[in-house]
Amino acid sequence: MSGIQRWLREKPHSHENGYSPFRHFVKRVIFRQRIYALY
Repeated sequence: MSGIQRWLREKPHSHENGYSPFRHFVKRVIFRQRIYALY
């Protein structure tokens, strides 16, 4: 998780290029993997 956050921090120029939607998608994928890991 921290690796993805660091990768997003290293790409500040992507903020104007759909940065929020991409970040939301990444969070959703991580959340899904977390739920699958529990079950």
